[in-house]
Amino acid sequence: MTGSGGAQQPNTALQPQAEQAAAAAPAQQPEPRDAPHRHVLEAPQPRLLQVYPLRYTKTIHFIRHGEGFHNIAGRANHDNYKSWEYEDSHLRQALVLLVGTPEGWRQAHELGRHMAAAGIRPQVVIVSPLTRAIETAVGAFGDHPASPAAVANGNGNGSSGGNGNGSSGGNGNGSASASASASAELLMAELSEIPGKRSGHPAVPLGAAPPFVCMELCREHLGVHPCDRYSSLAPKKAFFPGVDFSSVEDADALWQADHRETKEEIQARGRVFMAQLMARPEQEIAVVTHSSFVHYLLTNYGHTASTHVQGDLHRWFENAELRSVVVADPGSTAHPPDPTHFPGFASRVLEGPQA
Repeated sequence: MTGSGGAQQPNTALQPQAEQAAAAAPAQQPEPRDAPHRHVLEAPQPRLLQVYPLRYTKTIHFIRHGEGFHNIAGRANHDNYKSWEYEDSHLRQALVLLVGTPEGWRQAHELGRHMAAAGIRPQVVIVSPLTRAIETAVGAFGDHPASPAAVANGNGNGSSGGNGNGSSGGNGNGSASASASASAELLMAELSEIPGKRSGHPAVPLGAAPPFVCMELCREHLGVHPCDRYSSLAPKKAFFPGVDFSSVEDADALWQADHRETKEEIQARGRVFMAQLMARPEQEIAVVTHSSFVHYLLTNYGHTASTHVQGDLHRWFENAELRSVVVADPGSTAHPPDPTHFPGFASRVLEGPQA
């Protein structure tokens, strides 16, 4: 087509619609040099991001105990949880502690190998006073020597079932010299087998294991179920000489035969327990505990988070499951040390917003 000036004009009737729209659009002006970076400002922002100094936080590794004989019986028939056959105590003048099955010990050793590979090295291991939790902690964190076959292939996964935390094929938590020097000190004495009640297990030296501290409040759902009761700490002190039981009453004063803790009571106990943990000096703590307790404890927290995060925090624990969380206390008035802090070098010139 020819316009009034004689210049050739494009035949828009023959152009695709997209080309027509592009031709009609105004020319894009270059962005001013001082304009904000749109790709930064338009990036999705975390909805609930919170930032606190490291010194006001703790990393807590929550662990449910490995499989116990009561788990097997209770899964077959839930009423078995009410059976005194599974009480964590003496029975008919014979010491019958509710302990891990051979499968439970295997789970604990597997957990130990996983934590070694992941570099998880807590400064303290907190355990429930119930035997299955203490045994799981021993299986996962104890200084277990590997079998000769495991030493030969270097993987610490020998037929002995050890987790490789010992001097012979260790996970880096100890050393040959440390294990040798502590060989006379035991974390756990040898356990003889009582068929259907207790699995046999060799003694476990203290070695380079972290401190083990028993705390009353992280025990399982209180009341009615004898498997969640103990009558005396005396046999536990004999079998677990490397565990500090000093803060736990010798006789079980919390368990009641005619009252099962409510969800709200467990949650309240969990909040008190968390306050106790936050008052401790360690920044990285492992807690070996029980499914009901840790579930209801964690349901105290995270309700402003996304459903995805809540689901991860609040789901039920499997046997020997490990789940790690970071806990912050922004209301703290204490001033705990920060081992990572470096003060830098003060300038002679005033710097920062106040300059």
